[in-house]
Amino acid sequence: MTTRTPVVPAIADRRGSVRRLRGIEVVLGAGVILFLMILVTIGAVVLRSELVNRRFLKLAPGMSANVVVDVMGRPSAVERCTGREALLDTSERPCAEQYIYRSFLGRWIIGVDSGRRVVFLHQYVSE
Repeated sequence: MTTRTPVVPAIADRRGSVRRLRGIEVVLGAGVILFLMILVTIGAVVLRSELVNRRFLKLAPGMSANVVVDVMGRPSAVERCTGREALLDTSERPCAEQYIYRSFLGRWIIGVDSGRRVVFLHQYVSE
């Protein structure tokens, strides 16, 4: 009588390699998804910075604070002027508040006097 090799071990090996292949596909798929998410996030940060910068260039000293908010949107922060901004403030009217707009790539500061008029504009942008 001839001895036959059992079929079951061969099937088990084949299934094992299929499982390994599916594992690699899952890891590669997750890597591609992570890469795309990072790419979209970076694109959103750059787009926001560009948008804020374009809006900032439309402003000029003497504009009202309401126009600033209409053009730029709601500021990231509104802070009282402390006197440290004297180097930025070249007008004769003292700064009362600063409207600060932030993004990962830059910061835009708009100084407003007590009459709610823009007295200075300054930007810090990373390139």
